Amino acid sequence: MYRGKVTDDSLIGIPYHPGGRDVSGLDCIGLLYITYEKLFKTHLPEYDIEGMTDKWFTDKITFWGDLAVHFNLFTKPSTRGDILILKIPGAPKPHFGVWLDESNYFLHIHEGISVTKTHYTRPWDRFTLTVLRPKVKTDG
Repeated sequence: MYRGKVTDDSLIGIPYHPGGRDVSGLDCIGLLYITYEKLFKTHLPEYDIEGMTDKWFTDKITFWGDLAVHFNLFTKPSTRGDILILKIPGAPKPHFGVWLDESNYFLHIHEGISVTKTHYTRPWDRFTLTVLRPKVKTDG
């Protein structure tokens, strides 16, 4: 697990690795776990991104119901730590990011790039399916 000082910027550059859950390599779910654990001292419930295919997007009642137990759902990010669920056209799986602050930046990672901080502009807004806010305190 990560042992250094954790800031938003300390996570930037961690390489992408499918199924990765530590700083040697992460996928987007792994980024959520490490961000919440290290920045917010909170553990998120386990979800398997490999099971999330296009069918997940059309038949997601069970998933949303499960999420509603642990998260409040919103349409726009606004609070540090909000989790963005994005559907990028042509991508077979959802994409996840973590909202950083009111200056419209979020952390994310995906195949071919390492953890990066990205400005939340119109394309990202259009790709956002929902925003999750854990039903826990997230003081960062």
